[in-house]
Amino acid sequence: MDRQPPAYAECCCGAEKVSFLRRFATREEQLDWMNDYLKELEAEAKAVREHIADLENTE
Repeated sequence: MDRQPPAYAECCCGAEKVSFLRRFATREEQLDWMNDYLKELEAEAKAVREHIADLENTE
């Protein structure tokens, strides 16, 4: 799921784009975004640990 709500929506006939941006995300959206962010951070931390291990093994 994207972290930002959609900035544009097409009108019903598809002829033009209407700009809109909600100010507040729902609780469910916030939870989804935060869980996605946590997964990204955990993957990054794992990559850093692996890189550190590689560096320690090559000395």
